Amino acid sequence: TAGRDGTARLWDSATGDLQWRLDGPRRVIDHAFFTPDGGRAVTVVTGGQGSNGRTPCVVKVWDTHDGHEVTSFGDQLDLGRVLAVSAQGDRVVTTPMMGALGGGDGEPDALLYDVHARPPKLVATLRGHTASLSAAAFSPDGGLLATAGDDRSVRIWDVKTGQALRQMDGHADGVRSIAFSPDGKRLLSGGGDRSARLYDAFSASTLHVLGGQVGAVRAVLFSPDGGRMLTVDSGDRAWLWQGQGGALLAALVKSTQKSHTAMAFSPDGTRIVSAGDELRIYDGQNGLFLISLDGSSSDRAEVMTAAAWSPDGKLLATGAQSGAVKLWDVHLESREPAAVRAELEPLLASP
Repeated sequence: TAGRDGTARLWDSATGDLQWRLDGPRRVIDHAFFTPDGGRAVTVVTGGQGSNGRTPCVVKVWDTHDGHEVTSFGDQLDLGRVLAVSAQGDRVVTTPMMGALGGGDGEPDALLYDVHARPPKLVATLRGHTASLSAAAFSPDGGLLATAGDDRSVRIWDVKTGQALRQMDGHADGVRSIAFSPDGKRLLSGGGDRSARLYDAFSASTLHVLGGQVGAVRAVLFSPDGGRMLTVDSGDRAWLWQGQGGALLAALVKSTQKSHTAMAFSPDGTRIVSAGDELRIYDGQNGLFLISLDGSSSDRAEVMTAAAWSPDGKLLATGAQSGAVKLWDVHLESREPAAVRAELEPLLASP
């Protein structure tokens, strides 16, 4: 877990005991994740221009076995704002701050760094966008980087060399969010034009236009198998789409204004969790509402701001504005009904 107090914490999910406290730069940690092998944790302070002025980005990589800091990147204003960190934690892409390349916060250029090098090394300056950058995403294998900006375009780069490979156009307003499919072959983008677009990441052709959202599409994500897509608009409405044909499958039912603050597919793709004023679970195949685990009430004002599934899909973790972290048992019975009945009958028959 990571929070506004500038710390990240590693917990034992079986007991709830704190294992390691990872002290950051005492600024809000915006994002944290494990590397695929689980041996490293990465914490990200995005940095950039905010209401309190300019703040530097900070990316730290930690050893999850003993909690020590492996490497640190950033803490310098001219390194700019973090747009994305690779899943392996070895590449960071930033957009420069004012004065770094002669412009202002929101530069059209991006800087790609190798943070495993000692010291971290600038791999390439990515030039081509004509307006400020808003989003970036690494492909699952870490070989490609997609960037998007207010120039309404999406561009793909070679991570090893920084070479520009392809450009995708079509949005009528700035692009707000992007995501690669799990196999890295498709790219989903959400724009200020109330639409999402699905591209072929290698031919740069548009596969489908997903229209009808109520506001700017602020978040996009694929199911683990790439068979479905989720888009979330600025009106906090969520939409479930077919991953290949692009057909709309469902508009996810909401009951409050902040129903979809954080969303995630379960590892097997059968369920979708939505956290906000209320914690809801939907069917991951058809978007049907299944259950509310923590119903909203007039006397509870806190909003859940984070949600994550365990790899086996049996546990669900949520975090709230209050700083509280809850662990939920969401195990689904996988046995045949007859086996469950055989186990329950002796219990029901006992006095």
